[in-house]
Amino acid sequence: MDGSSVSRRSVLWACATAAVLIPGTAENAGTGAVPAPGEDLAEGTLIQVPELNRAMTYDSRIGDSAVVIGDSQTGPETWVARGLDALGYRTVLRGAGGTGYIRGTQRVGSYHQALTRQQWLLPWGHPRLVILQGGGNDVDRATDAELARAVEQMIREMRRTYPQTQLVMVGVISSGPGAGLGGRRFAADQLVAGVAAEQEVPFLSVGDWWTRLGLEQFLQPDGIHFTPEGHREAGRVFARELGSMLASGTAG
Repeated sequence: MDGSSVSRRSVLWACATAAVLIPGTAENAGTGAVPAPGEDLAEGTLIQVPELNRAMTYDSRIGDSAVVIGDSQTGPETWVARGLDALGYRTVLRGAGGTGYIRGTQRVGSYHQALTRQQWLLPWGHPRLVILQGGGNDVDRATDAELARAVEQMIREMRRTYPQTQLVMVGVISSGPGAGLGGRRFAADQLVAGVAAEQEVPFLSVGDWWTRLGLEQFLQPDGIHFTPEGHREAGRVFARELGSMLASGTAG
């Protein structure tokens, strides 16, 4: 979620966990192999992965899922979640409203802080897709160099956590180049796009969607978040654009 609405709508998409801790390996975390073959694991069982220096959770359906790390633009019933659902993905959301690559809130840290502090846990196994979304909450919060380093840091974490899964990045939804907040959000979208290109990660730019696709009419009064109708409209576009990217092979 972008900062202007944090106090009103701050949400953490956490995962349910069982009070069990069993060993695992980073290699298996990316292949989908369970840490103890034949063992009947309960959903949400904690799996300690020493190579990652953090725990993960058991999710029997991870092979059908897209793991999404993002802000409030990716929460339940949002355009990102709706688009993935339309493409046939079960979505596993990790993140929190008001956070980003740099920015955290009083409740939860930035993406990297929340991950390494285990404020939310990623699922064990081999998801169909991994998406990193965001940067809007980082606008005016850091220098370009600081944001670029933070984005690179999360790319590295996702690659070592899920080495066999396709990673796609989604930028900052906005109104395109220009003055004001929309222009600054667009600049953040383009900065993240540049880092993704350097790291050879497929990137879906959404930095001009509000205006280019006529979605401004569906924004809430805060000028950042969609109404329910807006999420439906943008979700259809997201499904089309991401689906085209994945089908064309530009995402892998």
